[in-house]
Amino acid sequence: MPISSGLPQGFNAHAYDAIVVGASFAGSVCARRLAEALGYRVAVLEERPHVAGNAGDYLDLQGQSRADCLLRARTPRVSGFFARFADQLDPTEDDPQDFPSSACASIFAAMLDHDLIDVICDVDARGLISFDETHVLIGGELYGGEVVYTGPLDVLFDCDLGRLSYPAPGHVPEAAPGAADADRATIDPASGDLYERYLERIEEVTNFHLAGRVAEYRTYDMDAAVEAALELSDELIACHS
Repeated sequence: MPISSGLPQGFNAHAYDAIVVGASFAGSVCARRLAEALGYRVAVLEERPHVAGNAGDYLDLQGQSRADCLLRARTPRVSGFFARFADQLDPTEDDPQDFPSSACASIFAAMLDHDLIDVICDVDARGLISFDETHVLIGGELYGGEVVYTGPLDVLFDCDLGRLSYPAPGHVPEAAPGAADADRATIDPASGDLYERYLERIEEVTNFHLAGRVAEYRTYDMDAAVEAALELSDELIACHS
């Protein structure tokens, strides 16, 4: 897994079958599965100088920030997938399993360690991605591969309709752990409407896919985010197999 910093001069998007924006939960899961299942060459573009995103960011109910917290894999599929890359998870265990967010760096590095995956950090995708009526453009050129985007949708359009107010992580109701429809209950309705207006701009774009809490504008937890990324990658694999 080559990791570089900054988009190299002469970067050729067409050398890749897929481009994944973001190296946190959703992006890393999709990148690994596309490389493994389809033999796709994948470029992972990460805005931060490291992989694993903000996995350690957390606000407790008192609004206090914790540098480290326990992340929970509740479903067998999520536990089994992460167990491939984390020594502390047991793929034969049916009960929910916890692991510290401080372990995410090594887990994600292992997940992205594949001969067909290139990780490029310190890349702001806002100046790279644009759209025509039905396709993604990378660097102003039509891109025929798949794009998985995990960042804020509003910033791709320079927030020209207004800035979205993103919910803080860690506030998913306990009554619905891992549920993909326990998502937008705590999002301000006006901001939710604004998100839908941005979403309308890409609804006809066939090769652009949103993944993860920020891009999908959901408040779901890690388990649901990973489950959704697995389902998205299932769809892409089925389409191209």
